[in-house]
Amino acid sequence: MRFRDLSLVGLTASLFALPSFAQDEFEQLDDRFEEERPVLSAPGTVLPRFDPVSPPPAAASITFRLNRVVVEGRTAVSEDVIDDAYASLVGTEVSVAQIFGIANEITRIYGDEGYPLSRAVIPAQEIDDRGILQVVIVEGFADSVVVSGPAEGNPVIAAYADAIAAERPLTTATLERYLLLGDDLPGIEVSSVLQRSETTPSATDILLTSRATDSTDFSLSLDNFGTEAVGPYQLTFSSTVQNLLHRNSATSLQLVLAHPSEELAYGSIEHSFVVGTEGTEISLGGRFSTSEPGIDALTAIDLSSEARTWFLGVDHPFIRSRNRNLIGYATFEGRDSETDSIGGLLTQDSIRSLRFGFNYDTALESGAILVAMVEASLGISGLGANGNSDPLNSRADGRVDYRKLTFDLSYRHPLNGLLGDDAPWTFAVATTGQLTGQPLLASEECSFGGGQFGRGFDPSTISGDQCLGLDLELSRSVDAGAALDSLQVYGFADYGAVRNLDSGAPSGWANVASAGFGADFGFSDALSGSLEVGVPLRNSTTLDLDRTPRATFSVSWDF
Repeated sequence: MRFRDLSLVGLTASLFALPSFAQDEFEQLDDRFEEERPVLSAPGTVLPRFDPVSPPPAAASITFRLNRVVVEGRTAVSEDVIDDAYASLVGTEVSVAQIFGIANEITRIYGDEGYPLSRAVIPAQEIDDRGILQVVIVEGFADSVVVSGPAEGNPVIAAYADAIAAERPLTTATLERYLLLGDDLPGIEVSSVLQRSETTPSATDILLTSRATDSTDFSLSLDNFGTEAVGPYQLTFSSTVQNLLHRNSATSLQLVLAHPSEELAYGSIEHSFVVGTEGTEISLGGRFSTSEPGIDALTAIDLSSEARTWFLGVDHPFIRSRNRNLIGYATFEGRDSETDSIGGLLTQDSIRSLRFGFNYDTALESGAILVAMVEASLGISGLGANGNSDPLNSRADGRVDYRKLTFDLSYRHPLNGLLGDDAPWTFAVATTGQLTGQPLLASEECSFGGGQFGRGFDPSTISGDQCLGLDLELSRSVDAGAALDSLQVYGFADYGAVRNLDSGAPSGWANVASAGFGADFGFSDALSGSLEVGVPLRNSTTLDLDRTPRATFSVSWDF
């Protein structure tokens, strides 16, 4: 990347000698400490299905010629689909047992089409020589939805219950959506019990049972994910308080200190709350960081940096189910940062951004999990933002009114079918990238090193306007006996490439690659940790690659 010209020649030389920290590492601290969005999908289904109905005794020995099937009560599923349940039997000699099989097949079809409470029944009837069979479809619905426990009286839960009761016939999509949205609310867990209605024969009563979860969660972790300039040891404290200011809300706090503490102090606070009756969530908060890097070349010039970020966002679950989820979001963000030295102010960025994105995840029948994210970011002129030609911008060509697109894609697949039914192996592949046609200011660049991509390198070893990263991992669960609750070992290989667009003329691609191994372990439900060793394999920005392995650890305690 190209920095703006500095009047102090000696100071300029110092900064160019250590560009990674002076701009990229500090400016991208928010990305390092920001928590990933949880994967919502999980293999399996939420809702039970009706068990097949058994025919009466001796049903297999009672036969007649079936000439026609009259289906009553069908509205939700097309006639052609229902016909598939019995078309091959019409015009043949059938048994009573096969007739019950027709009803069970129609019930299965309704379940597959997304109507879990609907079923087909064979009413009492006499079948004469005309061979006409009557089948009645009971398209099920919720006669009542009753809430019990601490969620009783919660207006959002009440709205979810009303939405379930209003749909006739009730679909899997609606029932799953509102049960899961209820369970997503802060401070409560919601489970359901389905039972036959005592007042309406074709309906189901649904009891939503809730229980309170811990009102406050705390965690404390120690790691060495930092660098020689900042850390490498980092102590992180985080806490989430449920329903602190009002119902259906969560307030989160995070503090990170490096050792020595003056090298890095980072803090964030976020408050989120549910609005409306469809799971929409509003979030607002801020992040603050200061740093005085602790290596001689930068302490000699008294280099220090400070950044403040604030944001307001909205999330909406367009799809919410056990096996598939699509969350859309929009965020307005403001960021102000500056870097000082004994010579005065070196850089000062003020950026205002609009971000729009979607997060998608799905659990496949094979047990695999697919996760995808795409985000478009737009820089805004005005509202306190720098001008494009401001001499204090972190990059001389960096655009305040930028446009960029970022994406992440990951796929995790258990290898049961390939290595045996009980094989504890899992293969995972992930990719990330950023596209833009303009030079960006430092905090909007992408970088590799540390984290998932470039694990054999320090954070922000390379950075640029455009990037593409790839990570491959093979892991195995290991039975550690009584010593550990869980143990997973893995090997990995990763690659990252970046390119800058200074003055509109693309530079060549810089790239890094590394490989290594590690282990994740759990001592208990509350205490866990990890060990990892990454070996640098390639760094195109240097002729003398240091292949010293990068060993990292983390220990985390939830309480």
